[in-house]
Amino acid sequence: MDLYSILHLIIGNIAVFILILLSVAVLSKYRKDKVLATLIFNLFFIGILIWAICSTYYPFMPNERLAVMFYCIGVFCSYVGFFNLFLFSNLVKSGSISLKLAIYFSFLLGIILMLLIGGENLFYSMNFYEHFGFYGQAFFFFLIIQFAFILPVGILFINSCFQMVRKSKIKKQRFQTKLMFIGSLIGIPGAIVSLVLVEVIFIPSLVLLVTSIGLLVFAFGYLQNTQLAYLVPYQCYRLIILKKSGLTCYAKNFEEKQNIDDILISGAISAISSIMESALGFKSELKEIKLTNAVMILDLREDFSGILIANKFSVVLKNALRSFGDQFQETFFPIVKTSDECLDKSIQENVDKLIYNIFSFVP
Repeated sequence: MDLYSILHLIIGNIAVFILILLSVAVLSKYRKDKVLATLIFNLFFIGILIWAICSTYYPFMPNERLAVMFYCIGVFCSYVGFFNLFLFSNLVKSGSISLKLAIYFSFLLGIILMLLIGGENLFYSMNFYEHFGFYGQAFFFFLIIQFAFILPVGILFINSCFQMVRKSKIKKQRFQTKLMFIGSLIGIPGAIVSLVLVEVIFIPSLVLLVTSIGLLVFAFGYLQNTQLAYLVPYQCYRLIILKKSGLTCYAKNFEEKQNIDDILISGAISAISSIMESALGFKSELKEIKLTNAVMILDLREDFSGILIANKFSVVLKNALRSFGDQFQETFFPIVKTSDECLDKSIQENVDKLIYNIFSFVP
């Protein structure tokens, strides 16, 4: 082993160690917060971790067959990881998965698998260097396929992080999202630049180190508050608490300039409920009311109703509304239950803080 192979091994092991720590940290965070985007992001980490392990050790395999096997496993797992990065970025940006893009990346993933299985010496080669070991090198067509996969995923990932920076309004969120954006720039463009450097200094694991550092910076921002995954796709306009009588006992605008008539909303919901009951012959609880450019998410209770007006329906928003309703019912509703008056200013401030805590992911 010469100096280059020793440096490759050291740098590769550092990258593997970083990725192991990140995978454990992200998985632990998911088990605590149950955010779907975090689970998908952890699958990306696992794919990149397997790639890092295989890429670090395949040059030192005792024979070419084992080197090719480790090389192929590492490359394929890296693209499975990038497929999960696409899913994560799509969720963060739009709150849903693009079927067309999913089919496109699945198709390319299948092609990459076929090229790895039957394309040795046709689409890639495994070379042996006396003072280094085995080194896999993709040919032009294989590079084009990989480029067609990584480039759009990288652009989508960086753009998603940039959109989060734009949506951030409070100081802490701006700090976290800027870290995520910087991490995405290090992890994707930085890895591409290091691929070029590898051809000059011939330390293949340099790509792993740059990628792992980028992911470390990104994760340091993201793991502080995984609810940031909902920062871009969801926009809330107003939350209203209506008593059974139809009176508004609390209302909060998420955006300053909102001209919404709570009395009309109360009347509309009552009218729709009555019409549905008359038409169906039995009482049916409304869950949501879809409008042209918005949706009213409802949490109807015996004594009061919670109404959240947002740009789109989401289970995340529904659960947040229910959680707010539970805490409001326990702490604040008894104060106005037997009165026609609204909450006084000091109590409203406490309710505002409750909203801030529960809906902290909403810009």
